[in-house]
Amino acid sequence: MGSIYLAIDTEKKGRTKVGQTSKTGRIRTTQTENPDYKLQTEYILNQDVNIKLIEFESHKEISKKYTRIFHRAKKIPSEWFECEVLQAEKIIELLLKNKNFHYSKKVWYEITPLPPKNRLETIKKHFNNQYISESNIEKNIKEIDKIKLKREMALAKDIFIAAKNNNPRAQGLASHFYNHGRYTKLDPKKALSLAKKSAVNGDGYGQFQLGEMLYHGSGCPVDKEQGLYWLIVSANNGEINAKSKLRMIQSREERNMSFFEITKRKAEGGDINAQHDLSKIYASGRLVKQDIELSNFWQKKYQNNKSKYIK
Repeated sequence: MGSIYLAIDTEKKGRTKVGQTSKTGRIRTTQTENPDYKLQTEYILNQDVNIKLIEFESHKEISKKYTRIFHRAKKIPSEWFECEVLQAEKIIELLLKNKNFHYSKKVWYEITPLPPKNRLETIKKHFNNQYISESNIEKNIKEIDKIKLKREMALAKDIFIAAKNNNPRAQGLASHFYNHGRYTKLDPKKALSLAKKSAVNGDGYGQFQLGEMLYHGSGCPVDKEQGLYWLIVSANNGEINAKSKLRMIQSREERNMSFFEITKRKAEGGDINAQHDLSKIYASGRLVKQDIELSNFWQKKYQNNKSKYIK
Protein backbone atom coordinates (compact mmCIF):
# COMPACT_ATOMS: atom_id res chain seq x y z
CA MET A 1 0.00 0.00 0.00
CA GLY A 2 1.22 3.50 -0.86
CA SER A 3 0.39 6.70 -2.71
CA ILE A 4 1.21 8.41 -5.98
CA TYR A 5 0.96 12.17 -5.46
CA LEU A 6 1.04 15.27 -7.65
CA ALA A 7 2.45 18.55 -6.37
CA ILE A 8 3.33 21.98 -7.73
CA ASP A 9 5.68 24.85 -6.96
CA THR A 10 3.54 28.00 -6.98
CA GLU A 11 6.58 30.04 -8.05
CA LYS A 12 7.09 27.92 -11.20
CA LYS A 13 3.98 27.79 -13.33
CA GLY A 14 3.23 24.90 -15.70
CA ARG A 15 5.23 22.30 -13.76
CA THR A 16 3.96 19.23 -11.93
CA LYS A 17 5.81 16.81 -9.67
CA VAL A 18 4.85 13.12 -9.76
CA GLY A 19 6.15 11.26 -6.69
CA GLN A 20 5.45 8.24 -4.52
CA THR A 21 5.37 7.63 -0.78
CA SER A 22 4.62 4.75 1.56
CA LYS A 23 2.96 7.25 3.94
CA THR A 24 0.60 9.93 2.63
CA GLY A 25 1.10 12.73 0.15
CA ARG A 26 0.28 15.30 2.83
CA ILE A 27 3.06 14.02 5.14
CA ARG A 28 5.52 13.78 2.24
CA THR A 29 4.97 17.32 0.97
CA THR A 30 5.19 18.87 4.46
CA GLN A 31 8.73 17.46 4.78
CA THR A 32 10.04 19.95 2.22
CA GLU A 33 11.47 23.31 3.28
CA ASN A 34 10.05 25.06 0.20
CA PRO A 35 7.00 27.15 1.31
CA ASP A 36 5.79 27.33 -2.32
CA TYR A 37 5.53 23.51 -2.59
CA LYS A 38 1.84 22.48 -2.59
CA LEU A 39 0.17 19.06 -2.71
CA GLN A 40 -2.53 18.87 -5.41
CA THR A 41 -3.70 15.29 -5.95
CA GLU A 42 -3.12 11.93 -4.25
CA TYR A 43 -3.91 8.41 -5.50
CA ILE A 44 -4.03 6.00 -2.54
CA LEU A 45 -3.61 2.40 -3.73
CA ASN A 46 -5.70 -0.03 -1.74
CA GLN A 47 -3.73 -3.20 -2.41
CA ASP A 48 -0.22 -4.53 -1.88
CA VAL A 49 1.75 -3.22 -4.88
CA ASN A 50 5.27 -2.09 -5.75
CA ILE A 51 4.63 1.64 -5.48
CA LYS A 52 8.06 2.52 -6.88
CA LEU A 53 7.36 0.50 -10.02
CA ILE A 54 4.05 2.35 -10.50
CA GLU A 55 5.89 5.67 -10.08
CA PHE A 56 8.45 4.54 -12.69
CA GLU A 57 5.71 3.61 -15.17
CA SER A 58 3.87 6.89 -14.48
CA HIS A 59 7.05 8.84 -15.26
CA LYS A 60 7.53 6.78 -18.43
CA GLU A 61 3.97 7.45 -19.69
CA ILE A 62 4.03 11.17 -18.89
CA SER A 63 7.46 11.52 -20.58
CA LYS A 64 5.91 10.30 -23.85
CA LYS A 65 3.76 13.42 -24.02
CA TYR A 66 5.47 16.06 -21.87
CA THR A 67 9.04 17.22 -21.24
CA ARG A 68 10.76 15.83 -18.14
CA ILE A 69 12.86 18.32 -16.18
CA PHE A 70 16.44 17.41 -15.23
CA HIS A 71 18.23 18.21 -11.96
CA ARG A 72 20.46 21.26 -12.51
CA ALA A 73 23.36 19.87 -10.49
CA LYS A 74 23.07 16.09 -10.86
CA LYS A 75 22.06 16.16 -14.57
CA ILE A 76 19.64 13.28 -14.02
CA PRO A 77 15.86 13.16 -14.64
CA SER A 78 13.82 14.64 -11.79
CA GLU A 79 10.23 13.93 -10.73
CA TRP A 80 9.09 17.20 -12.35
CA PHE A 81 7.36 17.54 -15.75
CA GLU A 82 6.37 20.52 -17.88
CA CYS A 83 2.62 19.92 -17.72
CA GLU A 84 -0.40 20.96 -15.70
CA VAL A 85 -1.80 18.84 -12.84
CA LEU A 86 -4.97 17.93 -14.76
CA GLN A 87 -2.89 16.69 -17.72
CA ALA A 88 -0.80 14.44 -15.44
CA GLU A 89 -3.98 13.21 -13.70
CA LYS A 90 -5.46 11.92 -16.98
CA ILE A 91 -2.34 9.88 -17.80
CA ILE A 92 -1.99 8.39 -14.30
CA GLU A 93 -5.69 7.48 -14.06
CA LEU A 94 -5.54 5.73 -17.46
CA LEU A 95 -2.43 3.81 -16.35
CA LEU A 96 -4.06 2.69 -13.06
CA LYS A 97 -7.21 1.68 -14.94
CA ASN A 98 -5.25 -0.41 -17.47
CA LYS A 99 -3.37 -2.11 -14.61
CA ASN A 100 -6.67 -2.87 -12.80
CA PHE A 101 -5.45 -1.14 -9.65
CA HIS A 102 -8.05 -0.09 -7.07
CA TYR A 103 -7.41 3.38 -5.70
CA SER A 104 -9.05 6.28 -3.91
CA LYS A 105 -8.39 9.81 -5.14
CA LYS A 106 -7.92 12.85 -2.92
CA VAL A 107 -7.90 16.35 -4.39
CA TRP A 108 -6.22 19.08 -2.35
CA TYR A 109 -6.92 21.99 -4.66
CA GLU A 110 -10.28 23.69 -5.01
CA ILE A 111 -12.01 23.43 -8.39
CA THR A 112 -13.59 26.90 -7.99
CA PRO A 113 -11.28 28.70 -5.56
CA LEU A 114 -12.61 31.56 -3.46
CA PRO A 115 -10.28 34.00 -1.72
CA PRO A 116 -9.67 33.44 2.00
CA LYS A 117 -11.14 35.91 4.48
CA ASN A 118 -7.82 37.58 5.14
CA ARG A 119 -7.40 38.14 1.39
CA LEU A 120 -10.81 39.80 1.23
CA GLU A 121 -9.88 42.00 4.19
CA THR A 122 -6.78 43.13 2.28
CA ILE A 123 -8.92 43.96 -0.75
CA LYS A 124 -11.40 45.95 1.33
CA LYS A 125 -8.54 47.88 2.92
CA HIS A 126 -7.19 48.88 -0.50
CA PHE A 127 -10.65 49.76 -1.80
CA ASN A 128 -11.84 51.85 1.19
CA ASN A 129 -13.96 49.05 2.73
CA GLN A 130 -16.57 49.36 -0.05
CA TYR A 131 -18.86 46.41 -0.80
CA ILE A 132 -17.28 44.05 -3.34
CA SER A 133 -19.51 41.78 -5.40
CA GLU A 134 -18.35 38.22 -6.09
CA SER A 135 -18.15 38.96 -9.81
CA ASN A 136 -15.43 41.54 -9.11
CA ILE A 137 -13.46 39.46 -6.59
CA GLU A 138 -11.08 37.89 -9.13
CA LYS A 139 -10.44 41.23 -10.82
CA ASN A 140 -9.67 42.90 -7.50
CA ILE A 141 -7.37 40.08 -6.36
CA LYS A 142 -5.34 40.48 -9.56
CA GLU A 143 -5.05 44.21 -8.87
CA ILE A 144 -3.85 43.54 -5.30
CA ASP A 145 -1.31 41.04 -6.64
CA LYS A 146 0.05 43.69 -9.01
CA ILE A 147 0.44 46.15 -6.12
CA LYS A 148 2.17 43.48 -4.00
CA LEU A 149 4.50 42.53 -6.86
CA LYS A 150 5.48 46.18 -7.45
CA ARG A 151 6.37 46.55 -3.77
CA GLU A 152 8.40 43.33 -3.82
CA MET A 153 10.23 44.40 -6.99
CA ALA A 154 11.08 47.78 -5.45
CA LEU A 155 12.45 46.07 -2.33
CA ALA A 156 14.41 43.56 -4.43
CA LYS A 157 15.95 46.43 -6.41
CA ASP A 158 17.17 48.03 -3.16
CA ILE A 159 18.63 44.68 -2.06
CA PHE A 160 20.57 44.28 -5.34
CA ILE A 161 22.00 47.81 -4.97
CA ALA A 162 23.02 47.15 -1.34
CA ALA A 163 24.62 43.84 -2.40
CA LYS A 164 26.77 45.70 -4.95
CA ASN A 165 27.83 48.01 -2.10
CA ASN A 166 29.07 44.94 -0.17
CA ASN A 167 26.30 44.75 2.43
CA PRO A 168 26.64 41.14 3.76
CA ARG A 169 22.92 40.62 4.52
CA ALA A 170 21.91 42.02 1.11
CA GLN A 171 24.46 39.75 -0.57
CA GLY A 172 22.89 36.73 1.14
CA LEU A 173 19.39 37.75 0.03
CA ALA A 174 20.54 38.55 -3.52
CA SER A 175 22.21 35.13 -3.62
CA HIS A 176 18.82 33.55 -2.89
CA PHE A 177 17.20 35.58 -5.70
CA TYR A 178 19.83 34.56 -8.27
CA ASN A 179 19.75 30.92 -7.17
CA HIS A 180 15.96 30.68 -7.61
CA GLY A 181 15.48 33.14 -10.48
CA ARG A 182 13.33 35.53 -8.41
CA TYR A 183 13.18 39.20 -9.54
CA THR A 184 16.12 38.46 -11.85
CA LYS A 185 17.48 35.83 -14.25
CA LEU A 186 18.50 32.45 -12.85
CA ASP A 187 22.27 32.52 -12.27
CA PRO A 188 23.55 29.88 -9.77
CA LYS A 189 27.22 30.85 -10.28
CA LYS A 190 26.56 34.49 -9.38
CA ALA A 191 24.43 33.29 -6.47
CA LEU A 192 27.36 31.19 -5.19
CA SER A 193 29.78 34.11 -5.51
CA LEU A 194 27.48 36.42 -3.50
CA ALA A 195 26.84 33.72 -0.88
CA LYS A 196 30.62 33.28 -0.36
CA LYS A 197 31.12 37.03 0.13
CA SER A 198 28.21 37.21 2.57
CA ALA A 199 29.32 34.09 4.49
CA VAL A 200 32.94 35.15 5.03
CA ASN A 201 31.69 38.52 6.31
CA GLY A 202 29.75 36.71 9.06
CA ASP A 203 26.14 36.97 7.87
CA GLY A 204 24.07 33.99 9.10
CA TYR A 205 21.71 33.96 6.12
CA GLY A 206 24.61 34.15 3.65
CA GLN A 207 26.26 31.22 5.46
CA PHE A 208 23.00 29.28 5.17
CA GLN A 209 22.79 30.04 1.44
CA LEU A 210 26.40 28.95 0.87
CA GLY A 211 25.92 25.75 2.89
CA GLU A 212 22.75 24.83 1.01
CA MET A 213 24.29 25.48 -2.42
CA LEU A 214 27.41 23.46 -1.65
CA TYR A 215 25.35 20.62 -0.16
CA HIS A 216 23.08 20.35 -3.23
CA GLY A 217 25.67 21.34 -5.85
CA SER A 218 23.95 24.48 -7.11
CA GLY A 219 26.41 26.56 -9.14
CA CYS A 220 29.23 24.19 -8.16
CA PRO A 221 30.01 20.46 -7.76
CA VAL A 222 28.30 18.75 -4.79
CA ASP A 223 30.38 19.12 -1.62
CA LYS A 224 28.29 17.82 1.29
CA GLU A 225 31.14 18.09 3.80
CA GLN A 226 31.69 21.82 3.17
CA GLY A 227 27.95 22.34 2.85
CA LEU A 228 27.34 20.88 6.31
CA TYR A 229 30.21 22.96 7.72
CA TRP A 230 28.60 26.24 6.61
CA LEU A 231 25.14 25.12 7.69
CA ILE A 232 26.47 24.40 11.18
CA VAL A 233 28.27 27.78 11.28
CA SER A 234 25.03 29.48 10.22
CA ALA A 235 22.97 27.57 12.83
CA ASN A 236 25.47 28.57 15.53
CA ASN A 237 24.88 32.19 14.47
CA GLY A 238 21.18 31.71 15.21
CA GLU A 239 19.91 31.33 11.61
CA ILE A 240 16.53 29.51 11.81
CA ASN A 241 16.68 28.31 8.18
CA ALA A 242 20.00 26.55 8.83
CA LYS A 243 18.69 24.85 11.99
CA SER A 244 15.63 23.62 10.08
CA LYS A 245 17.81 22.36 7.19
CA LEU A 246 20.13 20.45 9.54
CA ARG A 247 17.16 18.78 11.27
CA MET A 248 15.76 17.80 7.87
CA ILE A 249 19.12 16.37 6.71
CA GLN A 250 19.50 14.36 9.93
CA SER A 251 15.95 13.02 9.63
CA ARG A 252 16.45 12.13 5.96
CA GLU A 253 19.75 10.35 6.61
CA GLU A 254 18.13 8.29 9.36
CA ARG A 255 15.19 7.39 7.10
CA ASN A 256 17.51 6.54 4.21
CA MET A 257 19.67 4.22 6.30
CA SER A 258 16.57 2.58 7.75
CA PHE A 259 15.12 2.08 4.24
CA PHE A 260 18.44 0.68 2.96
CA GLU A 261 18.78 -1.81 5.82
CA ILE A 262 15.17 -3.01 5.43
CA THR A 263 15.54 -3.33 1.64
CA LYS A 264 18.81 -5.25 1.99
CA ARG A 265 17.27 -7.65 4.54
CA LYS A 266 14.28 -8.31 2.27
CA ALA A 267 16.52 -8.78 -0.79
CA GLU A 268 18.68 -11.32 1.06
CA GLY A 269 15.45 -13.12 2.04
CA GLY A 270 14.48 -13.53 -1.64
CA ASP A 271 12.04 -10.62 -2.16
CA ILE A 272 12.38 -9.83 -5.89
CA ASN A 273 11.04 -6.26 -5.59
CA ALA A 274 13.61 -5.54 -2.86
CA GLN A 275 16.36 -7.07 -5.05
CA HIS A 276 15.39 -4.70 -7.86
CA ASP A 277 15.34 -1.72 -5.46
CA LEU A 278 18.71 -2.68 -3.96
CA SER A 279 20.25 -2.89 -7.43
CA LYS A 280 19.07 0.68 -8.15
CA ILE A 281 20.34 1.93 -4.76
CA TYR A 282 23.86 0.62 -5.42
CA ALA A 283 23.80 1.96 -9.02
CA SER A 284 22.74 5.49 -8.03
CA GLY A 285 24.99 5.85 -4.98
CA ARG A 286 22.33 7.97 -3.28
CA LEU A 287 21.87 6.10 0.01
CA VAL A 288 25.22 4.26 0.08
CA LYS A 289 28.50 4.48 -1.79
CA GLN A 290 28.06 3.64 -5.48
CA ASP A 291 28.97 0.02 -6.24
CA ILE A 292 28.29 -1.10 -9.83
CA GLU A 293 29.48 -4.65 -9.12
CA LEU A 294 26.92 -5.11 -6.31
CA SER A 295 24.28 -3.39 -8.44
CA ASN A 296 24.85 -5.89 -11.27
CA PHE A 297 24.83 -8.78 -8.77
CA TRP A 298 21.39 -7.85 -7.38
CA GLN A 299 20.03 -7.04 -10.85
CA LYS A 300 21.05 -10.51 -12.02
CA LYS A 301 19.39 -12.06 -8.94
CA TYR A 302 16.24 -10.08 -9.65
CA GLN A 303 16.12 -11.15 -13.32
CA ASN A 304 16.68 -14.83 -12.43
CA ASN A 305 14.03 -14.85 -9.70
CA LYS A 306 11.62 -12.86 -11.87
CA SER A 307 11.81 -15.45 -14.68
CA LYS A 308 11.18 -18.25 -12.14
CA TYR A 309 8.24 -16.33 -10.69
CA ILE A 310 6.67 -15.82 -14.13
CA LYS A 311 7.01 -19.55 -14.95
